[in-house]
Amino acid sequence: MIEIVTLFLGLYSGSQMVSLRVENPVVSVELRLDGETVAEKSQPPWSVPIDLGTELAPRRLEAVGFDRSGAEIGRSQRWIHRGALPDVSDTNERLTALVVTLDGRRQLPPPSQMQGWFLDADGEPLEVVRAERGPALVIVVRDAAAQTDLDHIAHLHAIAMDGNPKWQRSENRFLRLKDEVTFRFLSPRAPPVSRLRRSQEIFTATESAAVGENGFLWHTASVRPLRFQQRISDAVAIAGLEAHASRGRRMVFLLTDRTTESASRYRQQEVRRLLADLQVPLTVWAFDSGSTGENAPSAPGSWTPSLRIRVPEDSRATVIDAFLSHLDHAFRQDLGRALARQRVVWLRGDHLPQTVRLADEAAGIRIAGKSEDAWSSF
Repeated sequence: MIEIVTLFLGLYSGSQMVSLRVENPVVSVELRLDGETVAEKSQPPWSVPIDLGTELAPRRLEAVGFDRSGAEIGRSQRWIHRGALPDVSDTNERLTALVVTLDGRRQLPPPSQMQGWFLDADGEPLEVVRAERGPALVIVVRDAAAQTDLDHIAHLHAIAMDGNPKWQRSENRFLRLKDEVTFRFLSPRAPPVSRLRRSQEIFTATESAAVGENGFLWHTASVRPLRFQQRISDAVAIAGLEAHASRGRRMVFLLTDRTTESASRYRQQEVRRLLADLQVPLTVWAFDSGSTGENAPSAPGSWTPSLRIRVPEDSRATVIDAFLSHLDHAFRQDLGRALARQRVVWLRGDHLPQTVRLADEAAGIRIAGKSEDAWSSF
């Protein structure tokens, strides 16, 4: 009888038109945003503008239909800033996937022992249905300027393999993870916002796949660049939506050059806040190399890195060996170890992710994506 036709799969702010499909006996409709009525309509055309404000945050949009007597007779729902969430049900009831990080404990207890650990926006306990490890997804956003450094690293690895038995033995494990991790590579180039209808972001990406025999470095070059300006912050936000919609262990991995300028319409701070709301951890590696060097000024809006990397120009075997060893260790720590500590807790009901919080009883865990990034360099 009533359906929200508009799909919200990108990034949205400000005034947005919502299209509805309305059939008899519905005669009037209310649009509710996070439970608050924001628009009403009682005649065709069934299109209504709503104001989403300026903040990037997960939202719930509902259309409620009423008959002539004023009784509710139908309801439709769309998520905003949650990506393309699949339908997941348990005995015909919706479930919410909460990603937590083990912090001081090795495993989660059985669900029966976690009742009361998680609270909704009103402080009421949420029922834990199950908890699992499951597969993991890493969505990689690669700044075009960083590809030169990645190609140089691949060259250094080839040199090391040619003359060092250590790296010959590690051919199939350099920058690889043992865990059940798949990678998706997303280009930060997309058409300018003014050329897009309804502010949907069109970023090209690969299919999710294990790194496989070709290795991580080969895959970083697999996304063909489009002839548009880079919109790095916007791309990271889209990557966060896709990672959240996977409903599994996840991470966004940004490879960037701190001197790169971005044409994004959203700032780094806004995107970081969105990823935290979505429980999506972010790892940022920034390269200092080429003619810029570590003393070059950072571009406006450049990303604060969790790891800053200076690729060596020195081709001595000892220098290459030390650099590759540090890089491989950082890869396994920043991605492998972080993902290995994640678990997915399924909670009864439909909940906005940022409204779920931990009770005092939830010792030894934290909600994924909420902690600050550590900073280091080599």
